[in-house]
Amino acid sequence: MNYTRRSVLRSTALIGLGGAAGYGPLSLLAGCKQKQVAPMAANFNDGVRIFFEGTWLFCADDASPTTRMRAAAVDMLSLPHIFPYGVWSKSWVDANLPSLSQNPAPIGSSTVSPYPVTVSGTAAPAPDVDTLFGNTQAATPFGYIPGTHNGQRLSVDWARIGLRVISMPLPTSIIAAGFRGGTSVADQKSYFKKGPVTATSGVPTTHIFVYDGASNLTFQPPNASIQTMNHGTGPQADYHFHTVPSFEPGFDHSPCMFENLMSLLLTMDRTGLTIQTTQPDDVIPGPGVPGCVDHWELEIPEGTRTHTTASCAAPGAGLGNS
Repeated sequence: MNYTRRSVLRSTALIGLGGAAGYGPLSLLAGCKQKQVAPMAANFNDGVRIFFEGTWLFCADDASPTTRMRAAAVDMLSLPHIFPYGVWSKSWVDANLPSLSQNPAPIGSSTVSPYPVTVSGTAAPAPDVDTLFGNTQAATPFGYIPGTHNGQRLSVDWARIGLRVISMPLPTSIIAAGFRGGTSVADQKSYFKKGPVTATSGVPTTHIFVYDGASNLTFQPPNASIQTMNHGTGPQADYHFHTVPSFEPGFDHSPCMFENLMSLLLTMDRTGLTIQTTQPDDVIPGPGVPGCVDHWELEIPEGTRTHTTASCAAPGAGLGNS
């Protein structure tokens, strides 16, 4: 039977979301004070959203760096994953949805051809990924890695086996969500801007790409017909991409998933770059998530939960272009 992240979260519980609704996690970055979080809005602004749940790397699309960007996930050979996608609904179950297949390489090339997402009519898209990631980090905890470290450019291995790569327009903003408390990032080489993720703040396991004012979204899945989603202020205008293990591994595989993701950066010295977890491990929606986002949409169970050993709840990261 396929494992779904939600099914495990549903059966393992620890913190009540009733008290978490107004909770503002500490800054993602060491040494920063907790910010006062404004009350959550009831709904998004009219437009469309893309939810990336699980372990994804976000970066500029080199073909159109001022208008488009990429989201990349990579499978684990030792623990194969599924990559479900689609418009959110109350009946969403990861294992019952189509899964993205590995991206094909163009003829005569060793790099992947991304699956394109089109979003029409975004009112004010970010001008580039560095501005987008900087604004995100200023508003909420977010893992931002500048594109150059100690004078060396960080490059992505686009020829990696097991890649799932999506190209989409630059959004208006990103909301980091689904914070896994008790989890930290050790960053001995100081790749993350402003410092490592701390256990007291936790790490975001969902990233919501917000396209304010957009009229519709279209996606061309591999070997399938085009999917179209219209605009709105609630979950009916939320499109999802997930990373989920294909079976329950019986251990917390998120450190392996994070290491797997960081291995996409060919020129990164990953010595001392790991995530660490403690017990208990809490999950909360996080600041800036509108009330219309059901807790199941963030794959957080109603009631209370303990740390789940099977959850694909490792942090994603944004790789800057400069």
